[in-house]
Amino acid sequence: MISTSDNKSTKLYEDIAAEMIAQIHSGELRPGDRLPPERALAETYNVSRTTIREALRSMEMMGCVESRVGGGTYIKAPSLSNIVDPFSMVMSQNLKLGTELIEVRLILETEVAALAARRRTPEQMQALEETLDDMETDISSGGMGLRADEDFHEILARAAGNEALSMILSMCAGMLSRTRPITQSVKGVPRMTLKDHTAICEAIRLQDERAARRLMRQHLNRALRNLNKAQKR
Repeated sequence: MISTSDNKSTKLYEDIAAEMIAQIHSGELRPGDRLPPERALAETYNVSRTTIREALRSMEMMGCVESRVGGGTYIKAPSLSNIVDPFSMVMSQNLKLGTELIEVRLILETEVAALAARRRTPEQMQALEETLDDMETDISSGGMGLRADEDFHEILARAAGNEALSMILSMCAGMLSRTRPITQSVKGVPRMTLKDHTAICEAIRLQDERAARRLMRQHLNRALRNLNKAQKR
């Protein structure tokens, strides 16, 4: 039971939510379990039903529970997206982290390229090649090839066959969607990006892991230089 005397630095509903989350971590509450009705929870914690609703709402926002119309509230299975989505939203608000994120990509995507060279399927290979055509068409019509650029790296992450790596990289997606227009606006960069993607794609087609790793490192180092150059303009 939680009383108002326990509530010093947090709101009461946050204390209740924290206690229920602790029960999830301990295994006392398991994915798929249905929580008692609001009235019963209010009696258990000695609070109002309004406080219980606020606690459940905060837990739902964190992805810990889900409400089903006419069916009550249930514990949700943990998901990486529960971490990725809020993180990506926060990152998208902080443009200063662009340089650091490209450094993170240097660490991760060089190995992603090598894994993709080893594991890519014919269908994924075709999808990668289609992004090159899309980028060429967009650049030729005066665009910067932004959408095709995003698609290329997204397909590459899937081709690596490592869901954890793919999810970690997706954390950067919101941020990168803001830095790409900056770097691609530098004169000559869209064509150079297309050239880099074409070379990486060929290494992956040949399943040359070392070349894929090296070319991706060169590509991202160039992106890092371009971002620094664009931010100084």
